Amino acid sequence: QGAWSISLNPVVLCPRIKNNILFFYLNYILLAALIFFISMLATFLNPKTIILFIGLAAAWFVVLKATAEDKKFGPITITRKNATFLMIILSGVAAFFIMKDVFFITLGSGSGISLIHAIFRDGAKERIEETTSEPQQLEDTEPQQDLEHDFA
Repeated sequence: QGAWSISLNPVVLCPRIKNNILFFYLNYILLAALIFFISMLATFLNPKTIILFIGLAAAWFVVLKATAEDKKFGPITITRKNATFLMIILSGVAAFFIMKDVFFITLGSGSGISLIHAIFRDGAKERIEETTSEPQQLEDTEPQQDLEHDFA
């Protein structure tokens, strides 16, 4: 029997998926990282993305330059710390909307490929056994020393 087999029986399929996820989890993580990296490269080659990131960098430059000293707008004083905090939030939201497709591509294709592998790969040779026995105490091989001292 080969390493790949098709079984739709839940009695066989559920332990197989669990065992394959436990055994190949690092491979699945590396696959998702590779898909994420390739998707990021493809996203950054898009001129719209490049223009948006240049605009975001320009906004950071303007905010940091403008808040070198505290600015007062009526009763409100804007410090560099406040402006930086606001720019971090805006940058995070902008980055999410610019690169949201990358996250969905990575999540969808990475988990789909991993699930297909976990379903069809018969990892009987790589089975991970769960131990149900209680931990055993190691026996002392060295003689016990008397810890009482006479302080006369």
